Amino acid sequence: MRKTIAKYIGYPLHDWIKGTKILKTRKFLFDSQYWDEEKMRGYQLIKVKELVKHANHNVPYYKQLFKSIGLDPRDIKTLADFEKIPLLNKNIARRENENLISENINLRKVTEGKTGGTTGPPLKLYKDQASRSFVWGAYYRWYDWIGIELGDPIARITGGATTIFSNTGKSKFRQNSIDWLQNSISVNCFDINDD
Repeated sequence: MRKTIAKYIGYPLHDWIKGTKILKTRKFLFDSQYWDEEKMRGYQLIKVKELVKHANHNVPYYKQLFKSIGLDPRDIKTLADFEKIPLLNKNIARRENENLISENINLRKVTEGKTGGTTGPPLKLYKDQASRSFVWGAYYRWYDWIGIELGDPIARITGGATTIFSNTGKSKFRQNSIDWLQNSISVNCFDINDD
């Protein structure tokens, strides 16, 4: 019964409440993993061109970068052309953080997080609904790979202290409700004890 509730109510309800498209993205990722190389390369090129065009029109850092190196988005005609764009590293991302935020994004629909800081000071990250849909869609596709179906009972052991789990009663209630609806248990590894 819990599996059925999770599969047909819990996961779709989570998508609806969060404004994500995790289940649709999971299906896309599941289907696209069987594409042949030519179809995959064609799709990659379309997405790269869209990304460069978007960055050029909406992201202050890339507007300036493309201007300084004389790159027009129309210069990207092959996947190899993507290499004309200098790599973004953590130091640049820390320095230019606010300039890397797209001007056409609704900041009320963006969640803020940060990296773990294993390779230096933590880096602030912003995730919109589309990026969250792809992260979780890929995560649930991974479930498929290891034989877990949506709705199967699972336990998630996650790190991240207060960035992932808040200690407020409201946050705990929300997480417990999501866990029940998705037939799962979420455990913060920073709070593990003998019990």
